[in-house]
Amino acid sequence: MKNRLLYLLCFVSFSVSSQIYSFKTFSEDDGLSQSFINDINQDRRGFLFIATGNGLTCYGGTQFKIFTADDGLANNFITSIYCDHENKVWLGHLEGGVSVLHPDGKKESVKFKEEIGSKIIQIIEIATNKYIFLKNNTGIILYDEGTKSYVNIESESFNEALSLLVNKDELFILKSDGIYTIKIKNLLSKNYTLKRKAELKDAALMKLSLSGENIIVADNYSGLLVFNADDKLTPLDTFKISKNDGSNYTKLIADRFSNIYLATTDNGLYKINIKSGISFNYTTKNGLNSNAVQSVFVDREDNLWIGTYGNGLQQL
Repeated sequence: MKNRLLYLLCFVSFSVSSQIYSFKTFSEDDGLSQSFINDINQDRRGFLFIATGNGLTCYGGTQFKIFTADDGLANNFITSIYCDHENKVWLGHLEGGVSVLHPDGKKESVKFKEEIGSKIIQIIEIATNKYIFLKNNTGIILYDEGTKSYVNIESESFNEALSLLVNKDELFILKSDGIYTIKIKNLLSKNYTLKRKAELKDAALMKLSLSGENIIVADNYSGLLVFNADDKLTPLDTFKISKNDGSNYTKLIADRFSNIYLATTDNGLYKINIKSGISFNYTTKNGLNSNAVQSVFVDREDNLWIGTYGNGLQQL
């Protein structure tokens, strides 16, 4: 495995370090439901969805529209967004609720028999009409959209899961100490035995590259780790990242140009190209209005959207 230290461009080139980026900023005055942005996603029609602590904001390029519990959402505090293959928009909520926005405009909340309580930190689709709702430190919920039925799994196998992804016929589960896998067919048949594929020090986030060739992990101890998405999860590269003590990773995404974007609570946004090794750090010194970045997203036209913690939404 190669091991690289990230030399931020601001230290490599004076011309780059002196560049101030012209971010376009959106606030509540522009139509956002709140300036605390928890997640960002885009549906197939091109609408941008912005999760906040006070409702969902939809942006079509010219104006904002806000959806709240009054419109049929489970509650106003939205923590995660997922757009599925049928263009349904799924919303995870702070207190365990899940909402669905259908392409025809219908809005509904998933009905649970018991109180879930835990924050929904991720939603993914594992098969047609079958979804996983990842709860914060309390396991997962398997949901069948076709039958409106669910299984609330509070197994030790999933209680410490931080992030999930689907690759081929397997579900990958990130925990702080490693990457684990389970065959989706085994999961659906209630066999919850996991296989450990990679050992990690203090993992936080995981993402599959858009090509499907690599699995990217942000680890608080080791930095940004790149694995081949093969059967052995072969390690390919490590990028050391220097961040402040106490600064946490909040969001990890990949774009079609092999760039990885890594958001932090105190150090702004890192951009790392895993092919060239070139990296950059967006901060208040070069255009961001806050170093507390909660979410990041690259849309279909390659625009970069940055959601801050209290300072609204920025676009580059």
